[in-house]
Amino acid sequence: MRCIILLMVLVFSSNWMNAQVGYQLDFSRHAYQVNGSGSNSPYESIHSLGGQIGIQYWWRLKNRRVEFTPGFHIATDIGRKNSFQNYNLTNIQAALLVPVLIYPLSFKDDCNCPTFKKQGTIFKKGLHFIVQPGLSVNRRNIAHDSIATSDVTSTAVLGIGAGLDLGLNRSLTLTPFALYQVELNDKIKIDNHTVLEAGHNSIHAGLRIRIHQSKSRF
Repeated sequence: MRCIILLMVLVFSSNWMNAQVGYQLDFSRHAYQVNGSGSNSPYESIHSLGGQIGIQYWWRLKNRRVEFTPGFHIATDIGRKNSFQNYNLTNIQAALLVPVLIYPLSFKDDCNCPTFKKQGTIFKKGLHFIVQPGLSVNRRNIAHDSIATSDVTSTAVLGIGAGLDLGLNRSLTLTPFALYQVELNDKIKIDNHTVLEAGHNSIHAGLRIRIHQSKSRF
């Protein structure tokens, strides 16, 4: 977790002259694998669907095509499981995320200009891999049988994925992407006396919108 905080500080304190504003919208499918409270207790698997919106500040290294889009995101997911216990889950999340974008096909020979102005094929200009560390705070409500609980948890998150930049013009770039994310050491409160460890992972499909500031050199 200290490494994640340090990365955020380094990115936000770097040279912002090349930074641009961005927005993100994505849809997600979550899976919660709740450990049983006893050795003979079964696992409970709860699935949910959700969405996320965020605002980002884009920045890149000067001589290598490694880009950062640190930002603040709000998300929610809602799920239900019909079994011998009818689980209803609602989760609201606030997260600080620092996606690191690595462009393997133009890592050393990039022009440091908007995608629309770059030379080459669409994949050379825009294909990238994503490594996304971050921190999240979750407000989670769970109801099953006659029990309802509410709890707040904080976790480190880590995601990996890929995206493709599409330059519409020199001021606007759209980026569809897909991401697999894991919430590390997550927990779920199933009643007023029991908090269980939960494996929590999610698959995201979304769109980043980047607005480039006007610069004469472009």
